[in-house]
Amino acid sequence: MEDKKYEDKLIKLAILYYLTSIFGYIYELIITFVRTEKVFSHGFLHGPWLPIYGIGSLLFMFLYKFRKNPLKIFLGSFILSGLLEYTSGLILLKVFKKRLWDYTGWLLNLDGFI
Repeated sequence: MEDKKYEDKLIKLAILYYLTSIFGYIYELIITFVRTEKVFSHGFLHGPWLPIYGIGSLLFMFLYKFRKNPLKIFLGSFILSGLLEYTSGLILLKVFKKRLWDYTGWLLNLDGFI
């Protein structure tokens, strides 16, 4: 019985990961189209998903226990999303030699990643 609960939880997390990765891809397609009137695929993977959105949604699951404390949710979201975006950008640059986004020149940016 315990294995079934664990398996169900893993399946739900996998579905959450894939759905949010796909919705993130669609979101970026729409934003890009509105800004440029062009459609192009973001990311470096083949297929309609962006893993940074899926990983982010799984990370934010840790914040659920703080749902009654808006300040903790805000600060946790700030820290988790910043760490995710910075480490993802750094890994993409160092390992794959790709810079998929660049905030250089924006106020308070950190190495152009966040």
